Amino acid sequence: IMDTEKHPQFTFSDAWLLFSVAAAETPQGGTLAQIMAVGDMIDHSIFSGPELRRGFAKLIHVGYIQEIGNNFSLSGQAKDYWAALATDRKAKSLGKKFEKVQSFLGPRPLPSADPRVDDPEWPYPALTDEIVKAAYQQYTGQNQG
Repeated sequence: IMDTEKHPQFTFSDAWLLFSVAAAETPQGGTLAQIMAVGDMIDHSIFSGPELRRGFAKLIHVGYIQEIGNNFSLSGQAKDYWAALATDRKAKSLGKKFEKVQSFLGPRPLPSADPRVDDPEWPYPALTDEIVKAAYQQYTGQNQG
């Protein structure tokens, strides 16, 4: 049973994930591989399984992201905020947009938690390490195995 009173403390990696979902979005949402590709383009690093699970758990809990099938898309206030950002002349660059997304999540995102460790308070068991690895292989074009 989910505690609806629980409000997450967002971190840098949560903002990075929200931004990546927004930037990867198509009418069907973004696949995990597309989200990883955008995340790599933004931060020059790859999301870990724990970062994805923790981030999706928090962002879905507050209604900023929804999972439809195997794709993820913006929802609620985050969708409205991203639409407004598209017309914000002061936020033309990806860097500026990312700063705005970070401020949307809170005044100061906390430093990211250890990317190798899952957060028991924010689990997302549907996103297994195997699914993350398959998405990474799809993103990098490694289709063996």
